[in-house]
Amino acid sequence: MLKYLLSIDDGGTYIKAVLFDTKGNQIAMAKRRSEVISKPNGQVELDEEVLWDINCYCIRKVIEKAQIDPGDICCIGFSGQGKGLYMVDSEGKPFRNAITSSDSRADSYCRMWEEDKTAVRVFAKLLQHPVAGQTVPILRWMKENEPENYKKIRWIFSMKDYLFFRLTGKPIAGKGSQSGTLLVNLLTQDYDEELLQEFGIEEAAEKLPPLVWDTEICGYVSEAAAQQCGCRAGTPVSAGMFDVDASAVAMGIVDGENVFMITGTCGVNGYITDHAVTNGTVMFNSLYSLPGTYLVEEGSATSVGTLEWVKSVLFSESVDETVYAEINRMVKESRPEDSELIFLPLLYGFRHGGGQGTFKSRACWIGLCPEHSRSDMLRAVYEGVVFVHKIHLEHLLLNRPAPSVIRLAGGAGNSAVWVQMFADILQIPVEVVENSEMGAKGAAIASAAALGLYKNINEAIEHMTRRGKRVEPDRNAAPVYEEKFSRFKKVLNGMGEIWPLFS
Repeated sequence: MLKYLLSIDDGGTYIKAVLFDTKGNQIAMAKRRSEVISKPNGQVELDEEVLWDINCYCIRKVIEKAQIDPGDICCIGFSGQGKGLYMVDSEGKPFRNAITSSDSRADSYCRMWEEDKTAVRVFAKLLQHPVAGQTVPILRWMKENEPENYKKIRWIFSMKDYLFFRLTGKPIAGKGSQSGTLLVNLLTQDYDEELLQEFGIEEAAEKLPPLVWDTEICGYVSEAAAQQCGCRAGTPVSAGMFDVDASAVAMGIVDGENVFMITGTCGVNGYITDHAVTNGTVMFNSLYSLPGTYLVEEGSATSVGTLEWVKSVLFSESVDETVYAEINRMVKESRPEDSELIFLPLLYGFRHGGGQGTFKSRACWIGLCPEHSRSDMLRAVYEGVVFVHKIHLEHLLLNRPAPSVIRLAGGAGNSAVWVQMFADILQIPVEVVENSEMGAKGAAIASAAALGLYKNINEAIEHMTRRGKRVEPDRNAAPVYEEKFSRFKKVLNGMGEIWPLFS
């Protein structure tokens, strides 16, 4: 009898192992903070061995918590950050830290490709603008700055494909993940050696694993991995999902009616369509998990993950949930009209539709005065995060009508005051999807479809997802927030001459 689906969601802040039953009900969850390595000049890395060890810890812990027999797990799937560069050598071992999607060291190559028109020449195949955290610019950076490490690469992975490799010993590459890396021609849905030649990394072609779809069983837990993570050797493992796709699937996004917003370390805003946006006004088109559909996406590392840094600065690094309750209380007790303070949540830089913006931008409070309190500073953080989501939404709406509702997931969904702020600033009703572990839930849905528990991913979504609470906007709040948003954009745009002063 098929009992449980195990999903591991590797986000930018936490790694979570979540156990579901085959109806999508969450049984148990174990999490541990990801050990991100931040270095000067916008470099953000992960030790690949530590990443694997934390994943193993979370898997063992959730099995222990749920008090189940590992043999009752019928399938395992990963969801993980897209873009970035995870790699192993010819012996299948890591040899340097992974470079994450939040890293900005390769921004100069993106700028170069914009200036020399390479980006224009390849746009018809990629349907996206190069950004520093994508795999291709990082590979070019490594080729020129770490040539010995570049030569050592045997397999080029996304995060979840690296973890799949560690669990099964089999190299694969998910089409959803790879379609956001600049490695895949979105028209042919396959690798394209001409693209690699344009970007000056043609030798990378032999380092690319075979492409697979999310809803395939692509391997089985190896004996060695079973010993490390406490699973049963031979357990089926699905291809897994890019975490944005996984979250959208868990939110029930099956048609182009709704726009979704994912409020995690990165703020992701998007919708699905049967035709890509080809006019260059949005950041990304990628292949979605539903056959014949594209994900149209705008996003940046400027969302709720920013609160983790703010909390550590203004409060402590404690993960005590009472701290978040106190922050929400302080924000709720302040009013939008009480302070003109602005916060730019640009810890990892900021680019948006049409390739605008720069990864040299930085986070800051602007307008601080002696009378400002922590409540004012925290409200400005909450507002700043929503304002950036709204900027991304404006670019999406250049190509489609405004939606009747925004489906919201991620950390902001745990804060009633933040959800209301999204509705008030966007002036669109917000529907909070019930399950908080969206990346893991989406991976479980893909695993269920891959196993044949449901005839396809649409049917799995129908049986395993549920609608959430709907929050209506306060129409009286619109004028105040419109004025604040206008001022926010003027400040953001006016900083263009300031950012180059920072290394």
